[in-house]
Amino acid sequence: MKIFLCRDLATRWALSLERVHELVEYDPLFPKPSVILPPEDICLYLEQDIIEYEKQHTELVQVYVRGRNLRSFFHDLD
Repeated sequence: MKIFLCRDLATRWALSLERVHELVEYDPLFPKPSVILPPEDICLYLEQDIIEYEKQHTELVQVYVRGRNLRSFFHDLD
């Protein structure tokens, strides 16, 4: 089981952290956090929930850089 922070989602989707926070706050379909850690209310999201959300919002994962899917582009940089 893999978990994500908001900053992990920002990297995954090539969005700003602010944009991810907007999705969390305003998109009723955005998954609820699996765990909220005090005292700063850090939200953790399950990978499976995020994958299901991505299926509904394919634009998040269909970003291309130099003709290649963004995920594969960043994966090659590791």
